[in-house]
Amino acid sequence: MERELWRLLYRMAVELGNPWGGWKHSTAEIVGVYFWSAVNDRPMCWSVHKVNWPPDLRPRRLPPQSTLSRRMRGSDAEQLMSEIERAFLALAGVTHILVRMIDGKPLAVRPNSWSMPRVGHTTTPTR
Repeated sequence: MERELWRLLYRMAVELGNPWGGWKHSTAEIVGVYFWSAVNDRPMCWSVHKVNWPPDLRPRRLPPQSTLSRRMRGSDAEQLMSEIERAFLALAGVTHILVRMIDGKPLAVRPNSWSMPRVGHTTTPTR
């Protein structure tokens, strides 16, 4: 789920963003790295380490954490994210009738959980 969402958001960033400006990393690349941390529920500093990216999705160059934080506070990134939000909402408004997606992240339940009894267990653990 995260991969598909990130690919969609990154493609939107590239199409809507200014190709370069005067930066080493384009605004679309900066926002793309930010989106990778967001869709994986991680802090921005997590997404600047290449070990946290699958090889087929990892950008050629990852920005340093300080660059990512500074550029994400800038007006270029804010403007691009607003444009992506508008485009995403327009896309979602058109397709919400045709396609429904469920975010299905698994929830690990430990064997000694106090939730519902497991199949085959009729007694609940005592404290």
